[in-house]
Amino acid sequence: MRAFAPLVSLVMACGSDPPEAPTTGKAELRFSVSNTARRDRNLMDALRGTIHGAVYRADQVTVTGPVDGAESVDSVLATNVDLTIKDAVTEVLHTTVEVPPAKYMFLGFFDVDGNGEVSEEPDSGDPVTLPINDFEVKAGITTPVVAAFDLIYGG
Repeated sequence: MRAFAPLVSLVMACGSDPPEAPTTGKAELRFSVSNTARRDRNLMDALRGTIHGAVYRADQVTVTGPVDGAESVDSVLATNVDLTIKDAVTEVLHTTVEVPPAKYMFLGFFDVDGNGEVSEEPDSGDPVTLPINDFEVKAGITTPVVAAFDLIYGG
C-alpha cells in the first residue's frame, strides 16, 4: 500500500490548477510641491487644501494634457492635505483601482483657496501638475508614486 502513496500524491498534484498569475496592479499615490512652485509669486495661499485629479494611461496624455477622448482610469480626491513644510511629502493618500500593466500619469491640482468643489478646475494661485508624473504599473505589484505639483496656475 505504501508503494501507491507517492503515485496518489502525484495524481492529486496534477489534478490541481496552478494559481493564475496576476493580470493587474495598482499604485499608491503620495504628493509634494516642488521648490519652484513654492517660490512662485503667484502662490497666494498656504499649501493646505484638497487635491483633485485623475490617473490616465500615459500614452493618452501630451504636453497639453489628456488627448481628446481620453478617459481617466481613476479619479483622485484627497481632503485636508497639508504641504506647508518645505520638502514635505504626504503619506499615501490614494490607492488606485486595479489596472492593467502599463505606464500611467497623474494630472491634477491642489485647491489651496477652497473653491475647487464648485469649479472642479484650478484657478489662479492653485498648484498644478505638469504632464511628467508618469509611473509604471506591473502585474501583481503596488507601485509607490510621489506626484509633484510643479507649477502655480496663473489663470
